[in-house]
Amino acid sequence: MTALRRSSSERSGSRSRRGSAGRRGRLLRRRVARGLFAGLLALALAGVAHSVIIETGRLHRAEQWDRWVQAGMRMAPASVTRVMELPRRLHETSGVALGRRHPGLFWTHNDSGGDPVVYGLRPGQGVVAELRLRGAPVVDWEDLAAGPCPWDQAAPCIYVGDIGDNLYIRSSVVVMVFEEPDTRELVLPTTGCRGNQASRLDVAWSAVRLTYPDGARNAEGLAVTENGDVIVVEQDPHHRRLDVFRVPKPVFSAALSAGQVRAPVLLRHDGQLQLPHFGSVTAAAWAPGGELVVRTYSEALFYVLGADGWTERRPPCFVGHAGSQGEGLDVARPAVLYLTRERSWRGPPTLDLAVCGL
Repeated sequence: MTALRRSSSERSGSRSRRGSAGRRGRLLRRRVARGLFAGLLALALAGVAHSVIIETGRLHRAEQWDRWVQAGMRMAPASVTRVMELPRRLHETSGVALGRRHPGLFWTHNDSGGDPVVYGLRPGQGVVAELRLRGAPVVDWEDLAAGPCPWDQAAPCIYVGDIGDNLYIRSSVVVMVFEEPDTRELVLPTTGCRGNQASRLDVAWSAVRLTYPDGARNAEGLAVTENGDVIVVEQDPHHRRLDVFRVPKPVFSAALSAGQVRAPVLLRHDGQLQLPHFGSVTAAAWAPGGELVVRTYSEALFYVLGADGWTERRPPCFVGHAGSQGEGLDVARPAVLYLTRERSWRGPPTLDLAVCGL
């Protein structure tokens, strides 16, 4: 009888233990379910917040662009013609320069983070040439310019400006230069090219390291005058007066170092540009007749240097309808401009021709 009571008690204890374990299991499952629900809810809310942030940013860009467009429409509008849509590999195209030795060829490059390569573009064919600057620094390439070579005034050179510094932390910047290959060195395809059909060439380059007289600057504009002076235009969207810096040709030539970058040369302050309103200068070019042309996202501005400093030579030319994220600029002749823009939320990268109604 005692054994039966013990067995009954044991069975009761066993059921009690199983019930307690079951309750703990159910409690644990509830906690896990609540945790999973809370995690999923947090992820969903984060996704919604991310979408709101992205959409807010897109609307902000659109509103900012609309303000630029409205301001620009009060200027002299340019007639803009699409020359070509750029290939995907040039989604961050920055500077542009007309080829001097290859008619109808345009040189361009990608922004920061790319390879040390300058690409040759030809309308109707795409990328027809790739010039590699082996060993060249690639911190933040922002602009390039065509001009006379430092070692031979009659020879055409391409200058590449590694001059970007969004965080204002660089103690120096670099301008590289190489002679534009002639038709013997660079044989271009005569028909449309795709993939790896572009002509490739390693070019010999030289460089000069530059420092500013008063600390780090961010710059996106590079121009070379007809006598070989190198000009750098700062970018500062928070100010309407922007500093211009110059390296005279004799100083630049004396500091050149083939295939490497040596001790820095001090840039000379060369006055200021007065912008009609706040805007980011994204490129510069030197036009025939001694005219410094700079572009923002919405306009092209024309300056000459005189006794009173840099003054506007012509009214601003509105180019905002060429598309947002405008980056590159070169001048074919007075008031005739070639423009590039990066890929953006408004469309693919492009090369455009703008004729200002001046």
